[in-house]
Amino acid sequence: MKEYENWLMQPKPKTLYHYTNPEAFLGIIQKKCLWASNIFFQNDTSEICYSFNLLKNEMKRSENRHPELIKCNYELNKILGLENIYKDENIYTVSFSTKKDDLNQFRSYGQSSIEFAIEKLLDHIEKVSKNNLNDKKYDFILVKCIYEKEKQIRIIQEIIEDIVERKYSDTTDILLHIMHRMVLFAPLFKSKAFSEEDEWRLIIRNVNDNENIKERVGKSYFIPYYILSFVDQECFGDFILGPCCNQNIMKYSIEKVCLNNGIDLLKREIILSSIPFRV
Repeated sequence: MKEYENWLMQPKPKTLYHYTNPEAFLGIIQKKCLWASNIFFQNDTSEICYSFNLLKNEMKRSENRHPELIKCNYELNKILGLENIYKDENIYTVSFSTKKDDLNQFRSYGQSSIEFAIEKLLDHIEKVSKNNLNDKKYDFILVKCIYEKEKQIRIIQEIIEDIVERKYSDTTDILLHIMHRMVLFAPLFKSKAFSEEDEWRLIIRNVNDNENIKERVGKSYFIPYYILSFVDQECFGDFILGPCCNQNIMKYSIEKVCLNNGIDLLKREIILSSIPFRV
Protein backbone atom coordinates (compact mmCIF):
# COMPACT_ATOMS: atom_id res chain seq x y z
CA MET A 1 0.00 0.00 0.00
CA LYS A 2 1.26 3.48 -0.89
CA GLU A 3 2.20 5.96 1.82
CA TYR A 4 -0.64 8.29 0.85
CA GLU A 5 -3.12 5.41 1.15
CA ASN A 6 -1.75 4.50 4.57
CA TRP A 7 -2.10 8.10 5.69
CA LEU A 8 -5.77 8.23 4.71
CA MET A 9 -6.48 4.90 6.42
CA GLN A 10 -4.72 5.51 9.73
CA PRO A 11 -6.76 4.92 12.92
CA LYS A 12 -8.70 7.89 14.22
CA PRO A 13 -8.53 9.11 17.83
CA LYS A 14 -11.46 8.33 20.12
CA THR A 15 -11.84 12.01 20.96
CA LEU A 16 -10.82 15.29 19.33
CA TYR A 17 -11.27 18.96 20.33
CA HIS A 18 -12.74 21.83 18.36
CA TYR A 19 -11.59 25.30 19.50
CA THR A 20 -14.14 28.03 19.06
CA ASN A 21 -15.36 31.47 20.16
CA PRO A 22 -18.51 32.11 22.27
CA GLU A 23 -20.74 32.93 19.28
CA ALA A 24 -19.84 29.73 17.43
CA PHE A 25 -19.98 27.70 20.66
CA LEU A 26 -23.57 28.80 21.18
CA GLY A 27 -24.52 27.84 17.62
CA ILE A 28 -22.94 24.40 17.95
CA ILE A 29 -24.83 23.67 21.17
CA GLN A 30 -28.17 25.07 20.05
CA LYS A 31 -28.28 23.64 16.53
CA LYS A 32 -26.10 20.51 16.92
CA CYS A 33 -24.05 21.42 13.88
CA LEU A 34 -20.58 22.57 12.83
CA TRP A 35 -19.72 25.25 10.30
CA ALA A 36 -17.32 23.86 7.71
CA SER A 37 -15.48 26.77 6.06
CA ASN A 38 -14.61 26.83 2.35
CA ILE A 39 -10.92 25.98 2.11
CA PHE A 40 -10.19 28.88 -0.26
CA PHE A 41 -11.37 31.41 2.33
CA GLN A 42 -9.38 30.12 5.34
CA ASN A 43 -7.47 32.63 7.47
CA ASP A 44 -4.13 31.27 6.24
CA THR A 45 -4.39 31.48 2.45
CA SER A 46 -0.66 30.65 2.18
CA GLU A 47 -1.61 26.98 2.68
CA ILE A 48 -3.07 26.95 -0.83
CA CYS A 49 0.04 28.43 -2.45
CA TYR A 50 2.27 26.14 -0.39
CA SER A 51 0.67 22.93 -1.68
CA PHE A 52 0.49 24.19 -5.24
CA ASN A 53 4.18 25.15 -5.30
CA LEU A 54 5.21 21.76 -3.91
CA LEU A 55 3.26 20.07 -6.70
CA LYS A 56 4.79 22.27 -9.42
CA ASN A 57 8.32 21.59 -8.15
CA GLU A 58 7.84 17.81 -8.08
CA MET A 59 6.16 17.77 -11.48
CA LYS A 60 9.14 19.63 -12.92
CA ARG A 61 11.63 17.24 -11.30
CA SER A 62 9.79 14.27 -12.78
CA GLU A 63 10.15 15.41 -16.39
CA ASN A 64 13.41 13.50 -16.92
CA ARG A 65 11.81 10.20 -15.90
CA HIS A 66 8.49 10.92 -17.56
CA PRO A 67 8.72 13.15 -20.67
CA GLU A 68 4.92 13.11 -20.99
CA LEU A 69 4.86 15.45 -17.99
CA ILE A 70 6.49 18.25 -20.01
CA LYS A 71 3.17 19.13 -21.62
CA CYS A 72 1.41 18.67 -18.30
CA ASN A 73 3.75 21.15 -16.67
CA TYR A 74 3.13 23.64 -19.44
CA GLU A 75 -0.60 23.40 -18.74
CA LEU A 76 -0.01 23.48 -14.98
CA ASN A 77 1.96 26.71 -15.23
CA LYS A 78 -1.00 28.36 -16.94
CA ILE A 79 -3.13 27.71 -13.87
CA LEU A 80 -2.94 30.70 -11.53
CA GLY A 81 -3.12 28.53 -8.43
CA LEU A 82 -4.62 25.47 -6.84
CA GLU A 83 -7.28 27.75 -5.40
CA ASN A 84 -8.99 27.73 -8.80
CA ILE A 85 -9.61 24.02 -8.37
CA TYR A 86 -10.82 24.58 -4.82
CA LYS A 87 -13.41 27.03 -6.16
CA ASP A 88 -14.79 24.42 -8.53
CA GLU A 89 -14.62 21.58 -6.02
CA ASN A 90 -16.28 23.50 -3.16
CA ILE A 91 -14.18 21.90 -0.45
CA TYR A 92 -15.11 22.69 3.15
CA THR A 93 -13.19 21.83 6.30
CA VAL A 94 -13.62 21.70 10.07
CA SER A 95 -10.51 21.70 12.24
CA PHE A 96 -9.95 19.56 15.34
CA SER A 97 -6.98 18.99 17.63
CA THR A 98 -5.83 16.15 19.85
CA LYS A 99 -5.05 18.80 22.51
CA LYS A 100 -7.86 19.76 24.85
CA ASP A 101 -6.29 22.64 26.79
CA ASP A 102 -3.77 24.46 24.59
CA LEU A 103 -2.90 28.12 25.15
CA ASN A 104 -1.86 28.90 21.57
CA GLN A 105 -5.12 27.52 20.19
CA PHE A 106 -7.19 29.41 22.75
CA ARG A 107 -5.39 32.56 21.64
CA SER A 108 -5.86 31.84 17.94
CA TYR A 109 -9.31 30.30 17.69
CA GLY A 110 -11.42 31.11 20.72
CA GLN A 111 -11.98 30.94 24.45
CA SER A 112 -13.18 27.33 24.65
CA SER A 113 -12.80 23.86 23.20
CA ILE A 114 -15.46 21.21 22.70
CA GLU A 115 -14.62 17.55 23.02
CA PHE A 116 -16.20 15.29 20.39
CA ALA A 117 -16.65 11.53 20.47
CA ILE A 118 -15.28 10.97 16.98
CA GLU A 119 -16.83 7.62 16.11
CA LYS A 120 -20.29 8.86 17.10
CA LEU A 121 -19.77 12.18 15.29
CA LEU A 122 -18.75 10.48 12.05
CA ASP A 123 -21.62 8.00 12.30
CA HIS A 124 -24.16 10.80 12.65
CA ILE A 125 -22.59 12.87 9.87
CA GLU A 126 -22.81 9.79 7.64
CA LYS A 127 -26.51 9.36 8.44
CA VAL A 128 -27.28 13.03 7.78
CA SER A 129 -25.34 12.94 4.48
CA LYS A 130 -27.72 10.43 2.90
CA ASN A 131 -30.58 11.91 0.91
CA ASN A 132 -31.11 8.46 -0.58
CA LEU A 133 -28.96 5.57 -1.81
CA ASN A 134 -28.00 7.27 -5.06
CA ASP A 135 -27.84 10.91 -4.06
CA LYS A 136 -25.70 11.94 -1.10
CA LYS A 137 -25.56 15.48 0.22
CA TYR A 138 -21.76 15.31 0.44
CA ASP A 139 -18.71 13.09 0.81
CA PHE A 140 -16.45 13.43 3.84
CA ILE A 141 -13.24 12.14 5.36
CA LEU A 142 -11.41 12.89 8.61
CA VAL A 143 -7.62 12.93 8.18
CA LYS A 144 -4.63 14.08 10.22
CA CYS A 145 -2.72 17.07 8.82
CA ILE A 146 0.82 16.53 7.52
CA TYR A 147 3.54 18.88 8.76
CA GLU A 148 6.74 17.12 7.65
CA LYS A 149 7.82 18.53 4.29
CA GLU A 150 9.65 15.31 3.39
CA LYS A 151 6.45 13.31 3.83
CA GLN A 152 4.47 15.85 1.82
CA ILE A 153 6.95 15.54 -1.04
CA ARG A 154 6.93 11.72 -0.92
CA ILE A 155 3.15 11.70 -1.14
CA ILE A 156 3.19 14.04 -4.15
CA GLN A 157 5.83 11.86 -5.80
CA GLU A 158 3.71 8.76 -5.21
CA ILE A 159 0.66 10.47 -6.70
CA ILE A 160 2.61 11.49 -9.80
CA GLU A 161 4.15 8.04 -10.28
CA ASP A 162 0.85 6.28 -9.68
CA ILE A 163 -0.97 8.36 -12.30
CA VAL A 164 1.80 8.17 -14.89
CA GLU A 165 1.99 4.38 -14.53
CA ARG A 166 -1.65 4.17 -15.61
CA LYS A 167 -0.51 5.16 -19.12
CA TYR A 168 -3.08 7.80 -19.88
CA SER A 169 -2.64 8.81 -23.50
CA ASP A 170 -3.94 12.33 -23.13
CA THR A 171 -1.99 15.05 -21.31
CA THR A 172 -5.21 16.55 -19.97
CA ASP A 173 -6.19 13.22 -18.40
CA ILE A 174 -2.85 12.90 -16.62
CA LEU A 175 -3.04 16.39 -15.19
CA LEU A 176 -6.69 16.08 -14.17
CA HIS A 177 -6.07 12.81 -12.31
CA ILE A 178 -3.03 14.26 -10.51
CA MET A 179 -5.05 17.34 -9.55
CA HIS A 180 -7.99 15.22 -8.41
CA ARG A 181 -5.79 13.52 -5.81
CA MET A 182 -3.97 16.69 -4.86
CA VAL A 183 -7.28 18.39 -4.12
CA LEU A 184 -7.75 15.84 -1.34
CA PHE A 185 -4.23 16.16 0.09
CA ALA A 186 -3.60 19.87 -0.34
CA PRO A 187 -5.86 20.83 2.61
CA LEU A 188 -3.73 18.51 4.78
CA PHE A 189 -0.33 20.01 3.93
CA LYS A 190 0.68 22.56 6.55
CA SER A 191 3.88 24.29 7.58
CA LYS A 192 5.94 22.61 10.30
CA ALA A 193 5.52 25.84 12.30
CA PHE A 194 1.95 24.72 13.13
CA SER A 195 2.81 21.15 14.10
CA GLU A 196 2.10 21.78 17.81
CA GLU A 197 -1.61 22.15 16.97
CA ASP A 198 -1.69 18.43 16.04
CA GLU A 199 -4.64 19.10 13.75
CA TRP A 200 -7.08 16.68 12.18
CA ARG A 201 -9.29 18.02 9.39
CA LEU A 202 -12.78 16.92 8.52
CA ILE A 203 -12.94 17.48 4.75
CA ILE A 204 -16.34 17.86 3.05
CA ARG A 205 -16.42 17.43 -0.74
CA ASN A 206 -18.88 17.01 -3.61
CA VAL A 207 -21.54 19.02 -1.82
CA ASN A 208 -24.97 18.47 -3.37
CA ASP A 209 -26.93 20.53 -0.88
CA ASN A 210 -26.92 24.24 -1.74
CA GLU A 211 -29.60 24.93 0.86
CA ASN A 212 -27.04 24.53 3.66
CA ILE A 213 -24.29 26.62 2.04
CA LYS A 214 -24.25 30.05 3.70
CA GLU A 215 -21.92 33.04 4.05
CA ARG A 216 -20.54 34.79 7.10
CA VAL A 217 -18.62 38.02 7.45
CA GLY A 218 -14.83 37.68 7.60
CA LYS A 219 -12.21 40.33 8.27
CA SER A 220 -12.14 41.61 4.69
CA TYR A 221 -14.41 39.31 2.65
CA PHE A 222 -17.38 36.98 2.94
CA ILE A 223 -16.63 33.39 3.87
CA PRO A 224 -18.79 30.57 2.45
CA TYR A 225 -19.46 27.75 4.89
CA TYR A 226 -21.45 24.55 4.95
CA ILE A 227 -23.81 23.72 7.83
CA LEU A 228 -22.73 20.23 8.86
CA SER A 229 -25.45 18.74 11.07
CA PHE A 230 -24.86 15.88 13.48
CA VAL A 231 -28.13 16.20 15.45
CA ASP A 232 -27.29 13.99 18.45
CA GLN A 233 -25.99 15.40 21.76
CA GLU A 234 -24.14 12.10 22.34
CA CYS A 235 -21.46 13.44 19.97
CA PHE A 236 -20.44 15.94 22.67
CA GLY A 237 -17.88 15.14 25.30
CA ASP A 238 -16.58 17.65 27.85
CA PHE A 239 -16.47 21.43 27.43
CA ILE A 240 -13.16 23.13 28.27
CA LEU A 241 -13.11 26.83 29.15
CA GLY A 242 -9.92 28.70 28.33
CA PRO A 243 -8.23 31.19 30.65
CA CYS A 244 -10.26 34.36 31.20
CA CYS A 245 -10.94 36.86 33.97
CA ASN A 246 -14.46 35.55 34.73
CA GLN A 247 -14.11 31.78 34.36
CA ASN A 248 -16.73 30.91 36.97
CA ILE A 249 -19.31 33.22 35.40
CA MET A 250 -18.45 31.76 31.99
CA LYS A 251 -18.89 28.25 33.39
CA TYR A 252 -22.27 29.13 34.87
CA SER A 253 -23.44 30.64 31.55
CA ILE A 254 -22.43 27.47 29.67
CA GLU A 255 -24.28 25.33 32.23
CA LYS A 256 -27.42 27.36 31.51
CA VAL A 257 -26.93 27.05 27.73
CA CYS A 258 -26.46 23.29 27.99
CA LEU A 259 -29.50 22.77 30.22
CA ASN A 260 -31.69 24.98 28.01
CA ASN A 261 -30.68 22.94 24.96
CA GLY A 262 -31.07 19.44 26.33
CA ILE A 263 -27.37 18.70 26.95
CA ASP A 264 -27.06 16.23 29.83
CA LEU A 265 -24.35 17.50 32.19
CA LEU A 266 -24.43 14.26 34.18
CA LYS A 267 -22.61 12.60 31.26
CA ARG A 268 -20.02 15.30 30.64
CA GLU A 269 -18.11 18.01 32.46
CA ILE A 270 -17.48 21.71 32.07
CA ILE A 271 -13.76 21.94 32.81
CA LEU A 272 -11.84 25.09 33.69
CA SER A 273 -8.51 25.43 31.89
CA SER A 274 -5.40 24.74 33.96
CA ILE A 275 -3.68 27.65 32.19
CA PRO A 276 -3.39 30.78 34.41
CA PHE A 277 -5.02 33.96 33.15
CA ARG A 278 -2.81 37.00 32.58
CA VAL A 279 -4.30 40.48 32.61
